[in-house]
Amino acid sequence: MAVALVAIGSLEASAQSDPPKRRFDLTSGIVFTCSPATGIDWTGKACGELTSEFRKRAELAGLKFTEVLITADFKTKRFPVANGFDQDKAIRVFWFMHAPSGPAGEVSAKLMSNVVFEPTPAEIPNVVPGQRIPINFYTQSVALDPGARHSDAQPYLKQITDAFFKSGEMVIQK
Repeated sequence: MAVALVAIGSLEASAQSDPPKRRFDLTSGIVFTCSPATGIDWTGKACGELTSEFRKRAELAGLKFTEVLITADFKTKRFPVANGFDQDKAIRVFWFMHAPSGPAGEVSAKLMSNVVFEPTPAEIPNVVPGQRIPINFYTQSVALDPGARHSDAQPYLKQITDAFFKSGEMVIQK
């Protein structure tokens, strides 16, 4: 009888321990946008592929996903709750393609992502009420040589996407 109680007790203890949390588990999902470079057609195609890949990978990671239009205040904007998804508590992922010298120049592709922190007076004394602070989640970029094509960019965009998801799957050490 004592052995049965010990076995039951150990099952209860293991059932109560919290599973390790991934960085992704601290968020409600992914709010995504991608901005192609003006005048460089392949960046529009790349944005379409990135959107599809992020949607698929978010689903595989058990994360909710929505695509939104870019706004000037994307980093700190309040997003709604829709279909049980609190978009305001999500990782804000922004892919930005940029060609400052036009189609004949260098093209950069940057993944920038953040979460919003709303500190309380207990966390930060004298905090401004309603203050929203963007905290970096993951950032990486690539600069492509002048004349780069979609096929030149694809391996780098994949590598950056893979690294973003690997970072989010990292278990948080207690």
